[in-house]
Amino acid sequence: MPSKRVLLVEDEQSLSEIILRMIEAFGLDGTGAESAKMARSKLDEERFDLLIIDLTLPDMPGIELYKVIVEEKPEYRGKVVFTSGFTPDEELEELLEKENVTFLPKPFPINKFKEIIENY
Repeated sequence: MPSKRVLLVEDEQSLSEIILRMIEAFGLDGTGAESAKMARSKLDEERFDLLIIDLTLPDMPGIELYKVIVEEKPEYRGKVVFTSGFTPDEELEELLEKENVTFLPKPFPINKFKEIIENY
């Protein structure tokens, strides 16, 4: 059985490398994208089981990226974990409730991260 494929959208390279290593250590196949543009390109080329999206990307807010993705590819609705070092705002809280997505605040414990991604 092929492993689950995870797209990590994170602009901080050192953090991206650490998270991708954790994803692979959990037996999943991780791919990184450092911008919304790169993420959309990878989604056009490949299929993923889960998207992990940082809320603060250099070219587009993570919430906006999610909205664009699900408009173009509705199969990704609800298959997202948002991450950020910031407290969720009202827009994110509403999205979390309405879309059945998850928010994982940074820094996060490895066991909590593993628990969340294994539930997808």
